[in-house]
Amino acid sequence: MVFIAITAIFLAATALAGPLVTPTVHIGPLATPTAPAGPPPVPAAPSNNPAAPINTPTPGADKPAGQFTGDSTYYEPGLGACGTTNSAAELIAAIPVSMYAKEHCGQQIIIKAGGNTITVTAVDKCMGCKAGDLDLSPEAFRRLFGSLDKGRAPIQWSWGSSQGGAAAHA
Repeated sequence: MVFIAITAIFLAATALAGPLVTPTVHIGPLATPTAPAGPPPVPAAPSNNPAAPINTPTPGADKPAGQFTGDSTYYEPGLGACGTTNSAAELIAAIPVSMYAKEHCGQQIIIKAGGNTITVTAVDKCMGCKAGDLDLSPEAFRRLFGSLDKGRAPIQWSWGSSQGGAAAHA
């Protein structure tokens, strides 16, 4: 009996109050600003000066040409992205992930810094390096700068010959 009374009161209250309405908000895509209608942009005329940055890779080439500048750091080598396991005593480098391609594995890199020049072999990729930077083995870093004290130092480098995947040894 109590159940029937409560149900009757609920139905009466609902009838008096009207239907229960829950407000809804519709969130649609943001409006995209539109440019005023007009003629399409005209492409620039070809230049008679085909100068390009010296570190732009040549399409289809197995290595980019030119000189690169960046910072060198050193790391403790192990199993690298090229599939070889290397040691701290080898003259090796990890190249920036943005420049890395399997074709670079085993390729020689000529590095100049502080009046010294060394040749190292690309064996890994460096996830934290920006374009132009190289992460060197401790031995390569020592040969350029005399010790590991600097930790980071500027370098210039270029691609050398391809060695078919073999790491350079001192």
